[in-house]
Amino acid sequence: MRAISKPAWAWALYDWANSAFALSVLVVFYGPFFTRYWFDGPAEQGLSWVAVSVTVSSLAVAALAPILGAIVEAGRLKKKCLLGLAGVGMLSTAALAAVPQGAWELALLLRLVASLGFFGSLVCYDALLTGVTTRQNRHLVSGLGFSLGFLGSMLLLIGQFIVVQKPELLGLDGTHAVKLAFVTVALWWLLFTLPLWRWVEEGQAESPASLRQAVGHTWRELAQTLRFLRHTPAAGLFLLAYFIYIDGANTLTNMTTTYAEAVGIPSQDLLLAIILVQIVGVPCALLLGFLGQKISPRKLITFCILVYLGVAICSFRLSAAPMQAFGLPVSQIYLLAGLIGMVQGGLQALSRSHLANVVPEQHISGCFGFYNMLGKGGAIFGPLMMGGIGLVSGDTRWGTLAMAALFIAGLALLWRTPQPAITRA
Repeated sequence: MRAISKPAWAWALYDWANSAFALSVLVVFYGPFFTRYWFDGPAEQGLSWVAVSVTVSSLAVAALAPILGAIVEAGRLKKKCLLGLAGVGMLSTAALAAVPQGAWELALLLRLVASLGFFGSLVCYDALLTGVTTRQNRHLVSGLGFSLGFLGSMLLLIGQFIVVQKPELLGLDGTHAVKLAFVTVALWWLLFTLPLWRWVEEGQAESPASLRQAVGHTWRELAQTLRFLRHTPAAGLFLLAYFIYIDGANTLTNMTTTYAEAVGIPSQDLLLAIILVQIVGVPCALLLGFLGQKISPRKLITFCILVYLGVAICSFRLSAAPMQAFGLPVSQIYLLAGLIGMVQGGLQALSRSHLANVVPEQHISGCFGFYNMLGKGGAIFGPLMMGGIGLVSGDTRWGTLAMAALFIAGLALLWRTPQPAITRA
């Protein structure tokens, strides 16, 4: 293992920058503020509109990710596209603070645009990984990014919660405290993107293409990527396995707090559970990234999938009744939060760096376009499966067990995937 370079640290800090949007906006503040302040109808109807926005943004990113990957590869535009898309996300996030009460349509539009900027930038971000580190250090650097993402988003969220709970400290009311949270996310995102802008170099193509030429080459690049995946099982079959197991992982990660609230877990316990995921995720993502250099990534990914399988089974038995830990009553949601935090970042980091290790440089951006498309697809079909089974059975608990089937199927495909030899420094 070699020392992590300055460009690698600058690359990883973009996880620190953008994860604040994922946690503070997408998970914590936007939904409740939308139903309470922007939407002037029943809360259930407001949540339905938020769900529609999530689905539309996920479908849009899933459709655009391969095309964006091909464009940035054809024109060597990864860094420029990342900065441009991140800027769109930052501006849209900050603009949420200016949306007046009752203007729920504008709030939905800004969330949609911000999400497109956020997820679109991640396509370019993932594709930059191979240029900032050696093959031997990819698992470690990828894990470092997720660890910094957990840590940075948690630190900002703690500060935001203090202001939201005691807005009088800054002379604000509760409404303006939440609006300030949106602004601080945009500023945080901007500030910690600057190292990537300053120190990450993309390199020059032998014959640099203009944006118009890059767009013209997009469909040819997509066709080449599809041919490559069809004839390279190490990449194509792995992406199929990834789509299946990340489908279950995304669903459990995104739906556990909503599901826990439905079974009667107090909101204070849910808040602490969100923070616990971040606290546990910081060292665990880094540890799993480090172990990826010493142990077969397939074995570590298998471990993460098995932990998620345990979460799915435990979710089936989840209730508001506390469990006993060292003789003290503890909410059951803390167990699920600890398990998710232990493997959430590691599973994504190992999957990302593993794909980078099995794909030649000329196919990196195109394959990561499909990688991001499949990852976003897991945020669409998983919740539909979970909700649909819950509606048919009359009990949402059965929907959590459907995720177990996804983990088992993804694991079976993973172990059919040819593995590259482990390269050690």
